[in-house]
Amino acid sequence: MIKRRALIRAAALSPLLLPPKAFAGVLGGFGGFDGIGGGSTSRISPDGTSLTWPSSATIVSAYGVWSVGPLFAGSGVFYPLLNGKIIALIQNVPGVGVQQSAVAGVYHLFIDNGGFIYPYINGDFGYAMYYQGGWIGSGDSANRYAPVAGYVTPTILPPYPPVSPDSTSITGPTTSTVTSTDGVWGISSGNLTLNGIIMVNNRTGNNQNTYPPPGISVNTITIQSHGTVFAQLTDSTWRCMAGLQPNPSTGPTSSPVPIALTATPTDSYLLLTVPYTSPLNTVVGSLAMTLSDGTVVAPSNGEVALTNDAGFPLGLTCTYSSPNLVTQVTGMTQGTADSFIIQATRNGTTYCLVVSVYFA
Repeated sequence: MIKRRALIRAAALSPLLLPPKAFAGVLGGFGGFDGIGGGSTSRISPDGTSLTWPSSATIVSAYGVWSVGPLFAGSGVFYPLLNGKIIALIQNVPGVGVQQSAVAGVYHLFIDNGGFIYPYINGDFGYAMYYQGGWIGSGDSANRYAPVAGYVTPTILPPYPPVSPDSTSITGPTTSTVTSTDGVWGISSGNLTLNGIIMVNNRTGNNQNTYPPPGISVNTITIQSHGTVFAQLTDSTWRCMAGLQPNPSTGPTSSPVPIALTATPTDSYLLLTVPYTSPLNTVVGSLAMTLSDGTVVAPSNGEVALTNDAGFPLGLTCTYSSPNLVTQVTGMTQGTADSFIIQATRNGTTYCLVVSVYFA
């Protein structure tokens, strides 16, 4: 089990005060799936290839193209992007609700052991391994362990078939599939699959345990709301799979729903940072919500909720006043950080983003 810290000391989160232009181009020129092309593995990056911040380089794997995203925290801790998207930030536990995943920001990203993807978290937790929607423990601070028998990389490679029309639906047991921009979705032995392998329940186990890890049990998969994937769990509740994570939802709708959320820092900071002496209601950053119809809007106050499943000692440090995240505590200890979940909801569906606010 990989655990997460909500309170992180200055040694791990020294502020980066680089000007915005230092980050220019890191996300530009993303080339989609053409590095793999035609279902061939010939362009997959060799084992040992790695990424650190800042970089415009990429790693190509059977999952697609990995790149360096925006900073999550100081000391170069970044969001890893898969095919241009932040992914797998939450798990949704029946009876408990939304919780943070094992991995939000990473120091390094590697491909190793035959094409598996390994983020380096920190010296305490070492390496994890990405496995279709989840982060699985897979090493110590010095080793990236090869998984036990059973773990495979995706068997369906990009470029994927055309996206299925809205209102396309499958119910298990079935061999039929539906397609989104993330690939080909199906149901195997009652579990949700993507591109030929099961979607795992995030923040789960380690890759030295017996395969398979816990999956996501589903009855039905539906494409709706401009190509968005909705999965009905076996308890009859629904999840929206935007960002390859089980976002809470009331179910399929033809109305646009959130599929991404961006938190933009203020001033010259490249991450969400405020002085530790900041008064109440100091602006930390602004939010923008991308909807499934392609529009980008600032969510209203009633559409945003902040949660912290780790129980930060002083409670949540921020609140939302559209379009901004603002402080709601004073007297923070210098060099600490608060990590929490932002949940943005519209038309019955939520998208969840994990952020970290640093008190410099």
